[in-house]
Amino acid sequence: MLVVVVVSEATGEECNPGFWNFPNCQQCECNGHADTCHDQTGVCNDCRDATMGDHCDKCIIGYFGRPEIGDAVNSQCHECECDPLGTDPDR
Repeated sequence: MLVVVVVSEATGEECNPGFWNFPNCQQCECNGHADTCHDQTGVCNDCRDATMGDHCDKCIIGYFGRPEIGDAVNSQCHECECDPLGTDPDR
């Protein structure tokens, strides 16, 4: 595993945005669905694209998909188009 040390030029005492775990700065692992994470825990901030979870690795309720894959084509969460009342097996 590659560990990237990126120290803020402003203070020299924290990791740059998009990195966490000072002084052993590591890139946030948000599967491409967030730009930053908590500077001490690595939990992703403000997941986008209908994702949630510590690493933006789950779809929000009402959506399905595999957001943990991390590529633009296959990692999307898609809105469920199911009838909220369920299905009628007699139709």
